[in-house]
Amino acid sequence: MKRNTEDVERLKEDILREAEKVFTEKGYVETKMTDISDRLNISRGPLYYHYKNKNELFTATVEYHISGMLRDVEKLFDPSRGKKMYEIFMEDLRHRLKSLDFSTCAHFALLNGGTEMKKAQRIWDESLSKTYEVKLQALRAAQKRGELRDGVTPERCVQTLFALYGGLREIRININENVFHLDTEEMLQEMEQYMRTVLFR
Repeated sequence: MKRNTEDVERLKEDILREAEKVFTEKGYVETKMTDISDRLNISRGPLYYHYKNKNELFTATVEYHISGMLRDVEKLFDPSRGKKMYEIFMEDLRHRLKSLDFSTCAHFALLNGGTEMKKAQRIWDESLSKTYEVKLQALRAAQKRGELRDGVTPERCVQTLFALYGGLREIRININENVFHLDTEEMLQEMEQYMRTVLFR
């Protein structure tokens, strides 16, 4: 039976959502296309109809993940919410922690994927640039409202946020969790203390 446009789009989204989970659990190298079709209980035909190989599926999954992340960032940093900037920073960090596992998987795959990851790398880089700009504009507005401490620039605040998030990702990639236990809540409390005493009024 022929699928209508809505069914096709729903299937594509289901594929990407499941692919994000599988890539996160198994990593890019160990993931097989059949892992995703099996999870969705579909034949390989529909999967290969939309994505001709694993690299194409991974690139689409990165784009799916990134577009969701950008929507979230735009909502969080929307000035009409009327929240203090340090509160928004903490919300953003907590939100980013929820997506850290796939980001770690993607970052590792992009670092080690060579030329076949060129398109996915471009999507990733463009998203970072857009995210940086959204946050920078919000922080410039916060500076005008007097929320930043003397001598602290909007650029420094955004760079700090990126550094904190990047540091968490590097811990996931490079440190054995059996050796290094990451107490997320304690770490977030320390980050909030830093932001309130060093960056924000």
